[in-house]
Amino acid sequence: METKDLIELEFNGYKVYGLSRGSIETGSTLGIFVMFPGNDVTVYFYFNNMKPEYRNFESVNDYKKQRDQFIEEYTKYLTTCKDE
Repeated sequence: METKDLIELEFNGYKVYGLSRGSIETGSTLGIFVMFPGNDVTVYFYFNNMKPEYRNFESVNDYKKQRDQFIEEYTKYLTTCKDE
């Protein structure tokens, strides 16, 4: 993994914690993240690696950009949900 320390990210007011690889060349899992949006809900994100001919990112920075964009859009949607 990129770091043994926990990564803390924030998107749309939600904290997201995880671990992420520093390279896309090895490993089947690029990152594992978790968030606790409330109402006793836990959301896990697993970002899996693929063979170069199948993946849609070309570098670790491109992967991180797509990862962050996905979590950004996911949490943006959560802000539109009503508590029930």
